[in-house]
Amino acid sequence: MAAWCYARSNVNGWAADRRKDAAEADRLAKHAVGLASDSNILCLTGAALAFAVCDVEGGADLIDQSISLNPNIAWAWSYRGWIRIHLGQWETALEHFDRALRLSPLDPLKYNMHAGIAFAHLLAGHYDQTKVWVDRALRAQPNYLPSVRISMVTDVWTGRVEEAKNTMIRMRKLDPALRLSNLKEAVPLRQAEHFARYEEGMRKAGLPN
Repeated sequence: MAAWCYARSNVNGWAADRRKDAAEADRLAKHAVGLASDSNILCLTGAALAFAVCDVEGGADLIDQSISLNPNIAWAWSYRGWIRIHLGQWETALEHFDRALRLSPLDPLKYNMHAGIAFAHLLAGHYDQTKVWVDRALRAQPNYLPSVRISMVTDVWTGRVEEAKNTMIRMRKLDPALRLSNLKEAVPLRQAEHFARYEEGMRKAGLPN
């Protein structure tokens, strides 16, 4: 859980020093797996590796192991969806989020799944669907940074640059440390073309170097 908390901290922009936190998350995750490897531990440590340490591939391996032990963990399917997004596999990601929502339709973190669906549609160029799902995520949790960033980049890609710039002002209050120079630590997209386009969207919205 401590390792997972670092993942949540990084995703939500709470980390004062992302690299220091990543090193501690890596240590805690590997220690936890060394103590026991049940499905819940593998799920949470996989999330920590993927989203605090930015070891997306290592996190994917642990999440896959978690699901192989227990295919009914909604969080594992949700994190698997996010991992597939970061690996550039948006179609598979949508399947995983659908599975997560069917397993836990009243999940208190359902906005996280909705944001993931929005991100998958964004990478696919399905902007109407992106808007539907990201608005749903933001209604549930308006300060969830992945949703805020997805909404902002969607506005840039669909020509609503002024709206994106207004959102950037609010986002920078939520995460003042985020810069173009450390964007990949917060959004570790592995496909170069996906990251380049995402980065350009953030640049046009006004994220500083």
